[in-house]
Amino acid sequence: MKSWSKLAVLLGAITWSGMARAQAPDATNGQPWISDRALGEGPGIRVGDFELHPGLAAEFGYDSNFFQRADSEIERDTMGPVIDTLRLRITPSLTLRNLDRRASLAPGERGAPPKIKFQLAADAAYNEFFALDSRYTSMLNRQRRLSGGAGADLVLLPERPWSVDTRVAYRRTVEPSNLGSLAGDFDRHTLGAGAGLTWRPGGGLFEWRFVGYDLRATFFEDTGFDSFNNLDHRFETRGRWKFLPRSALVYDAHYQLIRYTGDALGTPPAGPRNRLTDQNNGDIIRARAGYSGLLTPRLGVTALGGWAASFYDQRIQPSLNFDDFIAHAELTWFLNAQPRLQPGFASVGLSSIAVGYDRNFLNGYLGNFYQRDRGYAAVTYSFAGRFVSALSGGLSHISYPDFSLAPLPNEPRFTRPGFSENRIDAMFFGEYRPAPTVGINTTVRYDRNFSQVVPFSETDPDIGDDLSFQRWSVFLGARWFM
Repeated sequence: MKSWSKLAVLLGAITWSGMARAQAPDATNGQPWISDRALGEGPGIRVGDFELHPGLAAEFGYDSNFFQRADSEIERDTMGPVIDTLRLRITPSLTLRNLDRRASLAPGERGAPPKIKFQLAADAAYNEFFALDSRYTSMLNRQRRLSGGAGADLVLLPERPWSVDTRVAYRRTVEPSNLGSLAGDFDRHTLGAGAGLTWRPGGGLFEWRFVGYDLRATFFEDTGFDSFNNLDHRFETRGRWKFLPRSALVYDAHYQLIRYTGDALGTPPAGPRNRLTDQNNGDIIRARAGYSGLLTPRLGVTALGGWAASFYDQRIQPSLNFDDFIAHAELTWFLNAQPRLQPGFASVGLSSIAVGYDRNFLNGYLGNFYQRDRGYAAVTYSFAGRFVSALSGGLSHISYPDFSLAPLPNEPRFTRPGFSENRIDAMFFGEYRPAPTVGINTTVRYDRNFSQVVPFSETDPDIGDDLSFQRWSVFLGARWFM
């Protein structure tokens, strides 16, 4: 296989992997309890006016296809066979936030919100591998890398008529490719920062974050991916009007600028340019409006619809753009009535059943973008504070547009027709808590991609990659949390 076709399949893989992390907790770089405050935190440790929540988890389990390879002849000839392994992963975490003294008031008492709301959080993940076939021991040992990140959020005058929010964050993501070597891995650093101004006139029935800005900078560790380093600027506005005690009309919109650093910094990448890895800068506009809230004490509804359009330039390759409808809808049935829930509050930690559908498009590395249509369902259950569980799954249809490179002198135009994939993802997490700060848990995850063999040559059908794969991971673990 030619080197540029190997690179192309890696771009397709990273396009999916970045999306998958947004959908569900990542099996390598995080745990469900780190991001789920009500489900995962214990009583905390009081430190002056702050509350400290440390945690430490260890898990041991089996991964059936760590490099997400297809079990087909074309994949075995180019990338190698499917490799399964035993894995040990350790995930410490720490959260520090200032106290909201209203939590200690007696029922019925009302207090003023704090003038400052602050949170600092950090987490890490380390994986150790035990190859089931000694031939792959050295390959898996190279995957021993530390991932993690930290972030701080600060809100000045929360719940007042005017409030200001700011945030900074850093994360190192460890992402193996199907090559199985560090030279082609997608390890990257992501820096984020943002701020916004929110207006809540009167008693807060109307809320409008009319000024918001977020910056995400992504830098790959492998110099072969320098052309994908980018700055993502996002200017946003969103609002909510509560016209009933538990219902609201909601609106959000943003203007996004994707700038690859060769242009953003005013200098092209060093050395000869590879047109396949060069990316088009682009602007993206999204806007949605709809309803979110509780129709009854048990039934929650979210329904948002709108439009999105992209405007990619023609610098490297003829641009294709997205211009279509986007939507998000979800029905949630709470197994116990929750009369105190307010519109927009998440159902984290509550027993519930939810079904939903999401249609969107995202900036990509294999061409300009890809479109995703995903249906999903989720069940969460908590019993007497001793047993918690979460089961979720979805079916996604991923569409990639045509990809074409403008011809250079004495070279033909390269064109790869658009293609699509169907993906299944499912995850179960269950935990028994013998003590308020100790949990014994199991995590089971399944991912499958039904994809075609993607051609990368118009004249040679043997040049291509099989992007399909099937992967199981099963872990048993224990954790301590405060």
